[in-house]
Amino acid sequence: MADVGMPFVSSTFSRVTSNLTRGVILSNISRAEAGIMLSQEQLATGLRIVRPSIDPVGMNRVMDFQVRINRSAQHTRNISTGLHRLTMSDVSMESVNELINRSRVIALGQVQSTANAESRRLAAQEVNAMLEQAVNLANTRFEDRYLFAGSRNGAAAFTMVGGSVAFVGDVDELKTNVADGMSIATNVSASDAFGVFSDGIRGLDLTTLET
Repeated sequence: MADVGMPFVSSTFSRVTSNLTRGVILSNISRAEAGIMLSQEQLATGLRIVRPSIDPVGMNRVMDFQVRINRSAQHTRNISTGLHRLTMSDVSMESVNELINRSRVIALGQVQSTANAESRRLAAQEVNAMLEQAVNLANTRFEDRYLFAGSRNGAAAFTMVGGSVAFVGDVDELKTNVADGMSIATNVSASDAFGVFSDGIRGLDLTTLET
C-alpha cells in the first residue's frame, strides 16, 4: 500500500522541467553571445546602428541625414567647380585685354611721322598674331568645355573666317545648383566678356558665306 504522505512526481514532468530549464539557459547564453558580438561590432565600426534590424526608426533617420550630407557635398563641389570656371574666365579676359592694349599702342605708333610702309607691314603682322592669340584665349577650355560658348560649349566659340573673327556659340547662362532650390550662373557669356553682340562690333553673318 502506497504511503499517502509521500509526494508523487511524474518522471515525464521532471524531464519537461529539465528540458525547459536547459532551453532557457541556452537561450540566455545565445542572447548574451549575440550582445557581446554586437558590442564588438559597434566598437570596431564606431557605429551604434550596424544593421537596420537593430533600430529601424533610427536607421531611417541615419539614411535621411546621409542623403542631406551627400546633397550638401554635391553643392560644395558645384560651387568649387563654378568658382574655378569663373576664375579661369577672368584670367582669359585679362589676357585678351592685355593684347588689346598692346595692339592699341602699336596702332598709335603707326600714326606718327616716323612710321613708314615697312613699319606698318610689320605692325600689321604683329597685330594679326595677337588677334590669333586673342581667339585662342577666347576659346579657352575648362573640363573639356569651351568657357565662352554658352550652351554650345562642345565646340570652339570663335573661329577665324578670312580676316575676321566669327562667334559660333551662344550666350546662354549655365546654371549650377548651389543649395536646395537655388541655382546661379557660373559662366561668363561672350556678350559680357567680348561684346560680341554690341553695337560697336559689326557682326559677320556666317549664313551668307559660301561653303
